[in-house]
Amino acid sequence: MDFFIEKPKYIIVILSTIITVLLGIIDHLTGYEVSFSIFYLIPIIMVAWFTGRFYGIAFSFLSAAIWLLADFSSGHRYVHYAIPMWNSIMRMGFFVIIVFFITTIRRLLQEEKELARKDPLTGVPNSRYFYEIFGREVERASRYDHPVVLAYMDIDDFKKINDMFGHSVGDALLSVAVNTIRENIRITDTVARLGGDEFVILLPETGNEQAKTVLDKVHNCLLYAMRQNNWPVTFSIGVIACGGAQCKKADDLIRLADNKMYFAKNNGKNMVVYGIL
Repeated sequence: MDFFIEKPKYIIVILSTIITVLLGIIDHLTGYEVSFSIFYLIPIIMVAWFTGRFYGIAFSFLSAAIWLLADFSSGHRYVHYAIPMWNSIMRMGFFVIIVFFITTIRRLLQEEKELARKDPLTGVPNSRYFYEIFGREVERASRYDHPVVLAYMDIDDFKKINDMFGHSVGDALLSVAVNTIRENIRITDTVARLGGDEFVILLPETGNEQAKTVLDKVHNCLLYAMRQNNWPVTFSIGVIACGGAQCKKADDLIRLADNKMYFAKNNGKNMVVYGIL
């Protein structure tokens, strides 16, 4: 599966075309008494799954046409010329139905996959998906000697919000916090919710000084957004910057950033604590 997913669409189309033509040749050589219709589903399903409905329908037409050509060339005679045309249309209709079925399953599976990766409240990546993203980024930073910065954030006194105003207000606060962070980072950066009131911000291709500028701005904007809503909370943020060989294990970097965050909480809260490897 992964082999085909990584290939460009035209490779899948070319391979499916070759298979379809080969099936047509086999169909011709074996004669009209032996049916090969079901085997035409192999390239049809393959192209529909990996390239989409348009190419799937196109290959349904192609397969039906090749079957018709193989049927005629093998010497099959009908009492009326309309019969093979009708049979070809029926096969094509069957192939198209399969294409719609396959592409619908693929779409539903993709939607399920996306939902499984996102936090349902805030819409940002959840912890499971973030670990995938961060693992790839750490590997890339280590391999190509690129910098990467991880910020671990906890909302100070968040429990008081739920106790004083209810969980609906707490949920609204989390959404406002996420939207505020998104507005102040790049599209290539990532904010994710690890659970509860804990978030991480990933800044790839970012040096220590640049990260300080960005994260100080994020911190100030978060405090401003909380004041605007009269929510008595602050933010403790722990930051780890690394690059090249220092970026070894994603779990270790998360632990280090988490330690910096707890240092902030244990020393007065509402601050950003930076660390460099």
